Amino acid sequence: MTYCGRKGCENPAIDRRSNRYGYICPSCVRELEQVLIRDYQRTGGYAPDIISKFMATFNSGYQENLTEAREVIDIEFPVDLDN
Repeated sequence: MTYCGRKGCENPAIDRRSNRYGYICPSCVRELEQVLIRDYQRTGGYAPDIISKFMATFNSGYQENLTEAREVIDIEFPVDLDN
């Protein structure tokens, strides 16, 4: 089994691999997407080293926080199947 190449991440990586950074797990991909979006919104582009900086940071638990946030949203805004 291959694992995510991000510092401190021990999640299995399934199908995404960079020649430069190695494998990345789905959770880190989702977090990287958010980092790239924030960087683009802030600067109007992507810093050339943004991915290398991201891969060198510890996994922040973004996926766990996202799951909890979705649970709060689901409670407050349940799916309306009648509509």
